[in-house]
Amino acid sequence: MKFAATLILLVLFQNVSIAQSSFTIEGLIVHAESKNPIPLANIGIPNINIGTASRLDGTFSLNLPQKLRKDTLHISAIGYQTKTYPIASLQYTDKITIHLDPKIYQIESITVTDRKQKPKWIGKKIPPLLSASLGIWTHPERLGAAFAFKINWDKQLPLQILYSRIFLKRNTDNPIHIRCSLTEVDPKTGMPAHPSIPKIVDISTNTQKGWATCDFRSKNLYMDSEEFFIVFEWLTPQEKRIIPMIATSPFFKSDTYIRHHALAEWKKSSVDLIYSIKVEY
Repeated sequence: MKFAATLILLVLFQNVSIAQSSFTIEGLIVHAESKNPIPLANIGIPNINIGTASRLDGTFSLNLPQKLRKDTLHISAIGYQTKTYPIASLQYTDKITIHLDPKIYQIESITVTDRKQKPKWIGKKIPPLLSASLGIWTHPERLGAAFAFKINWDKQLPLQILYSRIFLKRNTDNPIHIRCSLTEVDPKTGMPAHPSIPKIVDISTNTQKGWATCDFRSKNLYMDSEEFFIVFEWLTPQEKRIIPMIATSPFFKSDTYIRHHALAEWKKSSVDLIYSIKVEY
């Protein structure tokens, strides 16, 4: 009898310990002026494998371990100023509302001449005959996983970005939501910089196999840099989901970078994926 009582107490103590080992922050992210919800904002701790993105209605939920309560929560979105909060100040708050202020970008002027434009595809024009598939698991608390591809341009500048695309080898669930963007190269790390250039394209595709293409033509997006990154961000909030896509042989030199959620650290991938962009210069 004493053994049973002791066992029950141990189980209860263990459950309490587990419950106290983490906590959840819930809230809503809105535009500071219009009060409209901001979807797909990044919430988390940079360079730690914990983060999420706000849902289409601006709400979010993020579970954090107690050991991170002394860290700082970062909230960012393309086109808005980043806000930070001590996590301890949010731990015992019910649902919080975070107001993000629009960000004014100082973009250097680019001179576009009236010369005849030359179109060019950069990257892989056609998928290989033999390939493997590479996918990433996503979860509501790990939205914003992304692949980035480094572009090295050695011809005339500026160049206009017309399309970016990535090849899906297999898609079992529909639709896939993808955000396409460009970002500069971080001069310190050589990795994709934050934040992205404030011109993005969001697409939903039902493609079972083939190219998922983002159309930048209406964005009037010109680059005046010899190096930059094309980014494909996964925004499909199912409970569990894998999106496989074509990968070339690992024997080829890879120009692919990967992050596992919105604020995770970028890392060089050993596997090269099938992507391309179309430009005019």
